[in-house]
Amino acid sequence: MTTRPVTRRNAVLGITAAAATLARPSVLRAQSAARIVVVGGGFGGAACARALKRAQENLQIILIEPNAVFTSCPFSNEVIAGLREIVAQQFDYDKLAAEGITVIGQAVTTIEPQRRSVVTTDGVALPYDRLVLSPGIDFHFEALPGYDEAASETMPHAWKAGAQTLLLRRQLEAMADGGTVAIAIPANPSRCPPAPYERASLIAHYLKTKKPRSKVLVLDAKDNFSQQRLFEKAWKELYGDMIERIALSQGGRVTSVDPSTRTIITEFGNYTPDVANVIPPQRAGRIAEIAGAADATGWCPIDPVTFESKLVPNIHVIGDACLGGGIPKSASAASAQGKACAAAILNLFAGRAPEAPRLTGVCYTTAAPGYGFSLAGNDQPRVTSLPRSRAARPARSMHHASSGPARRLKRNAGFKPSRRTPLARAFLHIAALIAAGVALACGARADELVPYKIIGDTIPEPLTGTLGDPARGRALVVARTTTCILCHSGPFPEARFQGDLAPDLTGTGNWWSAGQLRLRLVDASRYNPQTIMPSYYRNDGLVRVGRNFAGKPILSAAEIEDIVAFLVTLRN
Repeated sequence: MTTRPVTRRNAVLGITAAAATLARPSVLRAQSAARIVVVGGGFGGAACARALKRAQENLQIILIEPNAVFTSCPFSNEVIAGLREIVAQQFDYDKLAAEGITVIGQAVTTIEPQRRSVVTTDGVALPYDRLVLSPGIDFHFEALPGYDEAASETMPHAWKAGAQTLLLRRQLEAMADGGTVAIAIPANPSRCPPAPYERASLIAHYLKTKKPRSKVLVLDAKDNFSQQRLFEKAWKELYGDMIERIALSQGGRVTSVDPSTRTIITEFGNYTPDVANVIPPQRAGRIAEIAGAADATGWCPIDPVTFESKLVPNIHVIGDACLGGGIPKSASAASAQGKACAAAILNLFAGRAPEAPRLTGVCYTTAAPGYGFSLAGNDQPRVTSLPRSRAARPARSMHHASSGPARRLKRNAGFKPSRRTPLARAFLHIAALIAAGVALACGARADELVPYKIIGDTIPEPLTGTLGDPARGRALVVARTTTCILCHSGPFPEARFQGDLAPDLTGTGNWWSAGQLRLRLVDASRYNPQTIMPSYYRNDGLVRVGRNFAGKPILSAAEIEDIVAFLVTLRN
C-alpha cells in the first residue's frame, strides 16, 4: 500500500490517540510481541488499532476488514439530499498501513476462542493474544415480516452507507412533485438514534427546493426521541406542515411490509408512499454471533471498563455492537470506545488494573444547510454499569440576519458527576410511551388521588401511609406496560430486551432517597418545570391523554409506593 498525505477524506480513519486520553503502560519485554487482532475497520476498529500501535510500537496489530474502501455513515444523509457526493464519504486504509498496522483485506469466517485464533476467507488462521471485534450492525430481518435484502432494492434502508444511499437518492430524484416519502423508524436499540430525524429534515429540504408539493411521512416505533424538541422546532420553522410524524401511540409502529406493492403496514393502517425508506430493526454484526459474543438480544454484553465480552474471554467488543450501558450507538462513541479499549488492553498486558474510561462524544445534527445543533457528553462506568450522560441543555441560540441561514441552535453540556443526576435524567426518558397517551392497564380512578406534601425535592411520607412491597415494585418495573425497561436497562436477567436510551437503574438506591424518588414518580414537573417526564400521579393540566385515561393517573398510589420500595433496594 502507498502512503498519502493526510486529507479531509482520510482524516476520519486517522483518529488521534491523545496522550491525555490513552494511558501508556510499559509492556513487559516478554510480551512485546503480543498480537492483537482487530476485526472491523470502521470508526471503532480503526481508532483502537491506531491507538494500540502508537502507544506500543512493538505490538503486532492486525486489522481485518474485507472492504478496501470504508464508506462513512455520518453525513450520508446529506448525500441522500443531494448536498454532498458519495466520494466525500469514502476512505481507504493506507494511512493505517503506513503506521505499521497490518491490514488484511479478508472477511473472518471462524473464531476459535479456545485456541485464540481467527480464520479468514482464504483459510488462513491467525492466532491472537487479544481479539477486538468492531462489527457494527446487521439487520434483524426476522423482526420485520416481508423485509429482507431483496426488499431493500425496492424499499431501501440506506442504513449502511454506499449503494443503498445512492439508491434512495435516485428514488427521490425520480419521484414526481406532490409525492410522499415515508420513513419507517425502528425501536431502540438502533444505530445513531437522531439520524432518522436528520434524514427526514434533509429530505424535506430537498423536496422544499425541488418538489415543494411533496410530503415526508415519518412512521415511528417510538413516542419520544433524542433532541425531539429541537427537531420539531426546526421542522415547524423550516418546513411548515411538510413533515408529518406518526408516533408509536398513534399507530406509527411498522409491523410488516409488502415490497411488491411498496406498502408499509402499521398497527392502525397501511401506507403506499411513492418512496419508502424502511429502516429495519438491528442487532450486532454477524461476526459477533460467530464469536459467541452476542446474547439473546442480538447485542454483545461487555464489561464497561475493559470492553471485554461477558460471554467469551479475551475478546473485546466496541462500537455499535456492544451493550455497555446507556452510551449511544454512534461513530463518535465508537471512536472513543476504541481508544479506551486500547488503553485497557495495554494495562492488562502490563498487569495493571484497567482504569475506568471517560468516553467523550459529540453528535452533530443538520436540519437544513446552515441550521443544526450538537449534543456533547461524557460517559463513565460506575461499578458494573455504564450510565448514559445527562441530557444536554441548550447553551445558547444564535440568530442570523434574515439574509443568512434560518437559525443555528447549539447544544452543549457540562457533564459532571452529581448525586442528583443519574436518576433525574433517567426519568426524563422513562415512560416515553405514556407521554403520548398510551392506555396502560394500571390506571387508577380520579377520586383515588390522595393529598401529599412536598418538602424540598421530596415527598417524605408514603402516599398510602405505609411502605410499598419491593417484590411487586420489581414486577411493575420489569413489566412492559410500565415502559421502564423500554428506556432503561438494569439487573433484570429475565428481561430479554432492555432499553439503552436512559441510564442503567443499577445503583439507584445509592443516589436517591425514597422521598426524592416518590416526587419524581408522582409529578416531576413540581421539581423541574421544564421536564419532559410525564406525571404518574396527576389527573389535571395534562396534554395528549388517551381517552381511557382521561381524569386518571397512570399509576395508583400503591403502585407508586411499590416502585419506590424496589428502586431504593438497587444499591451497588
